[in-house]
Amino acid sequence: MNTPPDSAIRSCRTAVDLAVAFVVAVILLRTFVLEGYLISTGSMAPGLYGFHRRVHCPSCRFVFAFGVAFDESTPGSLGTIQEPTGPRRLATCPNCGQSGIDVSNLPNNHGDQLLVHKHIFDIRSPKRWETVVFRNPASPGEAFVKRVVGLPGETIRIKAGDVHINGQIARKSLAAQLDLRIPVCSLQLPDSEHPEWQLPWDLDQHWKLQQNTLQYSAPPADTHSPAASLPAEPAWIRFHYWKPSGGRHLAETPLTHAAAEPDWSDFLNRFRDVPIAWSAQLHYDAEREVLQCTGVMPAELQRDLVRNATSSEFRNAV
Repeated sequence: MNTPPDSAIRSCRTAVDLAVAFVVAVILLRTFVLEGYLISTGSMAPGLYGFHRRVHCPSCRFVFAFGVAFDESTPGSLGTIQEPTGPRRLATCPNCGQSGIDVSNLPNNHGDQLLVHKHIFDIRSPKRWETVVFRNPASPGEAFVKRVVGLPGETIRIKAGDVHINGQIARKSLAAQLDLRIPVCSLQLPDSEHPEWQLPWDLDQHWKLQQNTLQYSAPPADTHSPAASLPAEPAWIRFHYWKPSGGRHLAETPLTHAAAEPDWSDFLNRFRDVPIAWSAQLHYDAEREVLQCTGVMPAELQRDLVRNATSSEFRNAV
């Protein structure tokens, strides 16, 4: 019969043996099988984050990452966090377009950490769309984390947003699509408090918005002719990025010269001597017959043009 002291000593020895075996196993794995990497840049975001700051949009409450480092991803390196200054300290919300969000007082977050199988490609070949770590041939001390697109001997081409391999579209499995997709808008966090907020999705008659969810309504089924139940044309859903204000993008809409007069001349006459930059933001190209606007058209300008327009075509163009 064992005495309590002997039992305690045996239990303690077993725990020490297990701890030593675990440490030895970890050392062997890290030395010969696995290697750890710390991501420092945002080139693989949002799949893998580098050094960043978590930003809460004050308009739509969307949480997003703002990158603050630009050095390389190297094993065992903590990276050098560069403090954003000047325009680099201002973020733009990718969900609602709110700009000028100051991130200078937000805390830094380290990038994601990877544990990589060092000899996996000695067992099998790389697979398309998987994430891999490789060393820079010109500088073996540098390691890069990227996604495989082309395999040896293939010709790669990007056409209309699709990757073509040897002249054929590189199809993706459902798992690859779920892994590669990047959210562009969250209807769960709309900037509905903004007076000019608009739904960023352009829906046709088959799509409806119900409880912040887009739902497709198929036509009634024809049991005698299933093909006749299919819609005559594709049921499109288009996304247009909504910006509440600012921007330097150029928007154009067709407007004939006859429809632009006299409303365009009236607009120029009314704001010729007014210290408002509206006339510099809006332009009519008579040669191409298009109405142009730089950035987001201010709501006051839009209301003024619509209210004073004498032509329905000019009003629709605005």
